[in-house]
Amino acid sequence: MNELWARLLRRGLFVISMTISHTACLVPPDGSLESVISNHPPHILLDSIRPAKTVSEVSHPTNFGGDCPGILLRAEVFDPDGDALEVRFVTDNNIDNLGATIIDLKYPGVINASYPIQFTVLPAQHIYGIDIQDTHVISMFVTDAPEYKTRVEGNSNFAEIDADPDGDGIDDYALVEYRWTFQFVERGDLCPQ
Repeated sequence: MNELWARLLRRGLFVISMTISHTACLVPPDGSLESVISNHPPHILLDSIRPAKTVSEVSHPTNFGGDCPGILLRAEVFDPDGDALEVRFVTDNNIDNLGATIIDLKYPGVINASYPIQFTVLPAQHIYGIDIQDTHVISMFVTDAPEYKTRVEGNSNFAEIDADPDGDGIDDYALVEYRWTFQFVERGDLCPQ
């Protein structure tokens, strides 16, 4: 019985060593080795997002009381590569030409740490068309690009970046988004926090 186990063990080790030796190095057919530099996108920590609901009913701004000065938005963001981050809050991006940039925030590069983001949206000041339609979307964009593209007249996208500025076909930068949708209602006691 021991001899059988010894033969199986030798064969198993031979198969393992052959597998390891044959997968240790993969070289393209032309023999060239190119290093691939990849950029990892920024991350938004989903557990940190407040309000946690993606769709919320909110009192119409005319009904906001002293206990609801605005809509507090919170999240934590980080970049696994330690790149500097740009955070942009936009209302109604790409929706019926109602979009607008609310604020741009810049954070220096840091490795193994996240940035807490907090911003209070004042609907009467920050949201266009609040009296025309009841539902509005607030987006938080996070990018590791050095800047957002300048918006062209007639384009209602407020969050474009040049992901491949050197034109080599590999994205050097990334853009991520989180959206909150708010339904403004006539009740005066709804204040998401």
